[in-house]
Amino acid sequence: MSSDSLGVLLALIVAFGTSLASAVTAWRRAPQENIDSLSVRLDKSDARADKADARTTELEKKVAERDSVIDHLDRWQLAARTYIATLRNTLADNGIQVPAPPAELEIVPRGVSADGEAAPR
Repeated sequence: MSSDSLGVLLALIVAFGTSLASAVTAWRRAPQENIDSLSVRLDKSDARADKADARTTELEKKVAERDSVIDHLDRWQLAARTYIATLRNTLADNGIQVPAPPAELEIVPRGVSADGEAAPR
């Protein structure tokens, strides 16, 4: 075997060994990279879920506050109607003509339009 042939054969063996070592290294490192990338994706997903939970909690608080305000206003509306009815009855009992309330002041229940039809949502 000539020295040129021996050099080519030796270079071929070294190239094959290098490619085999690279393949083994990549094969062993691939699962760790998958775990790392999945971990990063999971962390991002958890952060998005935490933001969504915080937003949901914030919206639930706003809904509870609005319900409280609506309940408070409903109580005031009932009290005002009772007071006005009492005043009208007192006037009628004393023989004083009770004026009819203006149509603009007629209180329409929620979900019903002014003409008596169901309001669109």
